[in-house]
Amino acid sequence: ELKRYLKDEVYFLFFRKKNIVICAALWEEIDLFALCDKVLLIKTGDALAYERVHKREGVSFDMFEALNGAQKEPEKVDFMVENEEDFQALYKQLNSILNQLKI
Repeated sequence: ELKRYLKDEVYFLFFRKKNIVICAALWEEIDLFALCDKVLLIKTGDALAYERVHKREGVSFDMFEALNGAQKEPEKVDFMVENEEDFQALYKQLNSILNQLKI
């Protein structure tokens, strides 16, 4: 049900020519890749990703490994950001990409 809702929302905005930012580990499962003009991949090393998720959500290492292992990277990526620093550094990188895209 959630997958259908997300897909419907994206299609609703897509057909109205709106800019859409999709933060989705399930992009392939709900077939959103075909709708994307540009793909931005944000990567974080496993150790740091686990530290952040554990602190934020209390996820065990085994659960993190299972979830992280199930995620796939897109075959075609237009932009990639290494998210190894603080939020301000991430924001600066994302802002630069958005400026390039004129969004």
